Amino acid sequence: MHEYTVLAELLLGRRAMTGAEVAETVGLATGGTTRLLARLEERDLIEREPDPEDGRRLLVLATTRAHEILWEDVTDTGARRIVTGAPAEWVDWFRPVTGRLLDVAVRRVQEMRDREHRDRVRRRRRRAAET
Repeated sequence: MHEYTVLAELLLGRRAMTGAEVAETVGLATGGTTRLLARLEERDLIEREPDPEDGRRLLVLATTRAHEILWEDVTDTGARRIVTGAPAEWVDWFRPVTGRLLDVAVRRVQEMRDREHRDRVRRRRRRAAET
């Protein structure tokens, strides 16, 4: 899920991201983000390049392969069927917006799941401390 979110953000945003921005986007700690990016890089879906403004940082970019494989999935949300009869320029505008909305919805669901998991862990720890 996190991998798809990162790739969708890179493809839809059409910009490079820092590791910190990726971590914030997916809600992972530094170690989890590093492993996530390593998996994506291993599959040739992202590449990391030095930041020209700050050589200590790396920028994460979607590769041509990621674009070829995922662009249709990221942007094709069935918008053409939804807006049948609408002018083509409306549809072209609507497709990425719908993809972006779905991306936000996926992130919100993931945040909700993460929150529920943290709450369960806290309850378990509290119960363990009480006994």
